[in-house]
Amino acid sequence: MEDEVTIHERISERRKEKGYTQTSLAAKIGVHSSAVSQWEAGATPRPDVLARLAPALDVTTQWLQTGQSEPDSHAKTGPIDVVNQARGMIADAFGVPASWVQIAIRTGMTE
Repeated sequence: MEDEVTIHERISERRKEKGYTQTSLAAKIGVHSSAVSQWEAGATPRPDVLARLAPALDVTTQWLQTGQSEPDSHAKTGPIDVVNQARGMIADAFGVPASWVQIAIRTGMTE
């Protein structure tokens, strides 16, 4: 019987593939480095954190949760992933944690 890779192992392996330390990944998504350590040890990230974690690792949230889809797939799973990817890019451009970036979207409004 083949061992199934867990979300915890996927986070750890992908972080290392991307060349991030636990501290640098934590800063990129706006959490404490101990959170990354806890996820890799077996704790599961909250859904809102998972949505920030996926674009930081260049994967989809589906891949993190299930291992399904290619890890390098840039096809995001929905609008939240797009917003979080943009949040990460803005944070990188300004050298601030992603948690400092707020994005507001108005829909269904006319000018």
